[in-house]
Amino acid sequence: MDEASLNPTFGYQDDLGRKHSVWFLDASTLFNQIKVADGFRPMGYALWRMGGEDQLDWKVLRHDYGQAKPDGLEVLKPGVDVDFDGSGEVLRVESIPTPGRRSLEIDSDTGLISGENYEVMPSSYVIQRYGFHPGWVALTFDDGPDGRWTPKILDILKQKHAPATFFVIGKNMAAKPGLVARELREGHNVGNHTWTHPNIGEIPAAQTAVELSATQRLFETITGRSMRLFRPPFFGDAEPDNPLEVSRVMLGQMQGYLTVGLRIDPDDWRSPNASTPQHIVDTALSRLKDTQRPGQVILLHDSGGDRSWTVKALPGLIDALRAHGYKLVTVADLAEMTPQQAMPPTSRNSVELLLDRIGFGFFHGVNVALTTLFITAIVLGVGRLLVLGVLALVHRFTITRRTPPMP
Repeated sequence: MDEASLNPTFGYQDDLGRKHSVWFLDASTLFNQIKVADGFRPMGYALWRMGGEDQLDWKVLRHDYGQAKPDGLEVLKPGVDVDFDGSGEVLRVESIPTPGRRSLEIDSDTGLISGENYEVMPSSYVIQRYGFHPGWVALTFDDGPDGRWTPKILDILKQKHAPATFFVIGKNMAAKPGLVARELREGHNVGNHTWTHPNIGEIPAAQTAVELSATQRLFETITGRSMRLFRPPFFGDAEPDNPLEVSRVMLGQMQGYLTVGLRIDPDDWRSPNASTPQHIVDTALSRLKDTQRPGQVILLHDSGGDRSWTVKALPGLIDALRAHGYKLVTVADLAEMTPQQAMPPTSRNSVELLLDRIGFGFFHGVNVALTTLFITAIVLGVGRLLVLGVLALVHRFTITRRTPPMP
């Protein structure tokens, strides 16, 4: 802390050898300012700007005139931001928030903080990006499998000899297990996209764990392999930007997953009336050329709505990417993983797999039975209303003919 201004400061030297001096305000300087200003009994204090302040500023602001105390300013709370290092769209949480500590010196005459030293800096979540390979592009498809759209997409990929990565939803996989087996058989990557597609930043951690585990176990019963790639639903660009979202990604990481982000969203999820196949192709190419925010992972969808434009755009997109010199790869290739590493053989034995197969089969049967009963009840209810309506009309006309006119 500078003795004259009572402002904290630090200096550093950059990679080019240039020296820099940084001055800043924190809770200690706010305490000093309020302690001096309280004598003038101002009507209030304004903070500019919210979101960038020392978190302990609010502790200093809560006091009566002349009652401000420097107590509790030594322990620094962890940061609330999410810091990213490196390049690429494969994400791994490298460090978690930790508190910091500063020491303070109090002037006995004025009661002001006259000395300050940051001994341990607080930290926030730090996420390492990696997998950046100039000239490589990974096509990814979310939300499948779907009996209508996924086979058409797989046919196009097979015809074009193009690899892709599918992030599957567990409940859709339970309905179409053969399509997931085909994705694996034809050389594509398969990753986890949860069981029901919830926003994992808004659900309890326990539910997130169950969503991931159920999808994983079903995939193992179908293919005999595990999944190591995970894409969280509803993350926009699939990059967590607040501590709650990162904590859920951390939960997936603890279960052995790598989180896969994306930088290129050609909006194929919009309704066909809001987009066209050519728009999907042009948007993907233009964003690939963005040097300010370079990306290599393209987000597409093979379920979750009308994907006819995606199917129509895919052949042209593949041809255009190759014509511009891009190499089509899987997400595992970007992460420098082999298919065996991205989808390793399951560690569970045949008995465990058999029990899971029976369990998933039972619940799938129950779901089908309940759905059938529900639809049947609706059909019967509507049919009953129609029959009653017809009978009511017949009754009315019959009564009209039988009732003599009033004199």
